[in-house]
Amino acid sequence: MHASKKQLCVQWLGLARVAGLETCNPGVLPSAILGVVPTPVRILSGHRRLPIQQANADTEAVKAAIYGIYAALSERDMRKMETFWVHDENVVVINVPNKVPSIGWDACKKNWEAVINSFSKVSAKVQPPHIHFIHGAAAATTAIEVHGTSKDGQPESLSVLATQIFVKHGERWLAIAHHASVPG
Repeated sequence: MHASKKQLCVQWLGLARVAGLETCNPGVLPSAILGVVPTPVRILSGHRRLPIQQANADTEAVKAAIYGIYAALSERDMRKMETFWVHDENVVVINVPNKVPSIGWDACKKNWEAVINSFSKVSAKVQPPHIHFIHGAAAATTAIEVHGTSKDGQPESLSVLATQIFVKHGERWLAIAHHASVPG
């Protein structure tokens, strides 16, 4: 079932509110969510700077979450993957083969399980991410080299660009949105 722009706006608004935003305009939703163009569009405006020590600690914590997600993928370990995610109805995942977003933790978990189960062996090498903090959320963009073997024994190699949104839960930064695409 395809979601309308209005439904996607409502879902994105849930993410935006977590990030401290109050409005959503379907015309400026990230194109990744709309499935139009795999390039994210900036909708967050205004900057609230964090103290340097907090920013450094938060940057390292977000990096650890990013590397943890891809370590879980490389280990094909869904239980480990789950520990880096928010588990609610606002989570959104778009992985490389997807034509529509998975919305809500249950759908996102199934999405990641399908990715993990498509490989008999996989390795994801993460390039250093670019992380930007805004309104209590962290946006991270990185390149990932994925190499593996499909279930039918065929070698697979992908260069992937990923954008993720993280929110702080207690002392941990957890992913609430993920979009991966193959450039080209």
